[in-house]
Amino acid sequence: MKQFFKLTWKKVIATIIITIIFLISFGTTGGTGSGPFIGSSILSVLSIFLMFLPIAIIGFLQELLKNDLILQPLFLILELIYLYFISCLIIVFWNDNKNRLNNYWRKRTLNKLYIIGIIIIIVIIMIFSIYRDIQKVEKYAGPAPDARREGNIREISLAMENQYDVDNKYPEILIDNEGRIINKNIGSYLNPIPNDPGGGEVKGCNDKKGVPYRGFSNTSNRYQYCIYACLLDGKFFAASEKGTKTLDKAPTNSDCW
Repeated sequence: MKQFFKLTWKKVIATIIITIIFLISFGTTGGTGSGPFIGSSILSVLSIFLMFLPIAIIGFLQELLKNDLILQPLFLILELIYLYFISCLIIVFWNDNKNRLNNYWRKRTLNKLYIIGIIIIIVIIMIFSIYRDIQKVEKYAGPAPDARREGNIREISLAMENQYDVDNKYPEILIDNEGRIINKNIGSYLNPIPNDPGGGEVKGCNDKKGVPYRGFSNTSNRYQYCIYACLLDGKFFAASEKGTKTLDKAPTNSDCW
């Protein structure tokens, strides 16, 4: 047991390598609005394996602690311990079985066929996973329209807040006679302002691709603003100086909600 936990340069290097593999697998498994990519199946499995124990422990402690300021650092500490444990396990297994594996390889031709067969099976599984990912990438039509709408509204809201920090007031929002935003940019933070991706049944709102989002003029009060997008379920996703919010009814004035 002492030998198992004894710190050596091999264990440190192994831990660094496994940590890099973990970061790659965790950082590329995707998120809200992200599409599939080649290798996602393999990396997802790796990510789950390399996070299994810390996630299980955090899930158990979550109801007891109920504090992200404690849970997040605790997860990182548990994750590093877990990755070090896996590194130690791999090195100890290799040291204990290196000679045995070499003898097994040299002993009989049949043994070599077993090992080669296992390697071939693993390679076939990986090739199949990659092929399946290629099919997903080819068939992927992009994020759902509503996900893009919400992302665009959040992007506009962030640019408005950034400009407010500079000018101590929000940029002037101008609208046309249909209530659509006619601004081309928001300062240097967002240029151009994204438009509706189209794909919907709300006539005059989201049924045409590339039309500007709706909003209200804030010329008379530069300390507030209201912009919104129509969603496919009949609801509305709005942004104002109060933040972002999904609404059951369309905003009727610059107070938004």
